[in-house]
Amino acid sequence: MEKSNHIDEQTIVKKAQEGDKNAFNQLMEKYQQKIYQLAYAMTGNEEDAYDITQNSFLKAYNALNSFKMESSFYTWIYRIAYNTSINHNRRRKIFSPFSEVTERTFSFENEVIDSLTQEQINKKIAQALNRLPLKSRTVFILHFYENQSFAEISKIMNRNINTIKSLYSYSLKKLKKIIRV
Repeated sequence: MEKSNHIDEQTIVKKAQEGDKNAFNQLMEKYQQKIYQLAYAMTGNEEDAYDITQNSFLKAYNALNSFKMESSFYTWIYRIAYNTSINHNRRRKIFSPFSEVTERTFSFENEVIDSLTQEQINKKIAQALNRLPLKSRTVFILHFYENQSFAEISKIMNRNINTIKSLYSYSLKKLKKIIRV
């Protein structure tokens, strides 16, 4: 995030912390779709993703005064949504399917992929993602689809940056192996 955008965001967050509901609504509007996408990626269910998105923003609103601006609001709300999704999956004993992929394409250097249509490739990727462990899948989704840096992901998931890099590398290797089958 650019420094000026971060400063503007800090101003909006401070207003929200002072009770300005319009300021909080601005933050919600800015990040609601990304939070929904994360929740959907982690649950594979539209209704659950919608509920998790609402709950995440409600939790953020209620804890707004505890936000110290040591990270961006985006990282903070993402972390809340990530934890809310994990807790939701634990309660429901869901293995967090990732049933749809975004428009971003994925390329592998192998003959099997070369002969497939984009729709077939997307279906294979979704099936492969479903087979990854939750932490690896989450790192992959956040980095590849959401364009999060490894540093941001380490804050969101509360893990060492080297662990995040390792999980991403593992995800790539495992996905390539699964898709080649």
